[in-house]
Amino acid sequence: MSNLPHLDAITIVARATIAGEQASDAALRNLADLVSATTTQAEAIQLPPHATQSTLDHLRTAMIAAFDSRRAVVMAHQELGALAQRLGASPESFGDLWPCPRFPTGATEQAPRLRAAA
Repeated sequence: MSNLPHLDAITIVARATIAGEQASDAALRNLADLVSATTTQAEAIQLPPHATQSTLDHLRTAMIAAFDSRRAVVMAHQELGALAQRLGASPESFGDLWPCPRFPTGATEQAPRLRAAA
């Protein structure tokens, strides 16, 4: 690995960025679990749909906010990656110490787009 003068700063910010992305994903999963549990249990105790509509409206708002937050964190990661490159950091310069997740061997850099079933 090259002798980068800002190695520690780049590594600290990269780890915090990845933790933020992972937290965003966890928040989405937790909210999805909450929606699922709410609707499943409401059905199990035979509540009428209007009994939980207000709750689901709030959860919808929370999900939208969570998706927006995730997008912002990912975009910040892109900006920070560009800054790190300007400071001389790259997967090649870091070698096995590169803090960002890499695509699995054989995977393309562009992940396929998922399509919703109509």
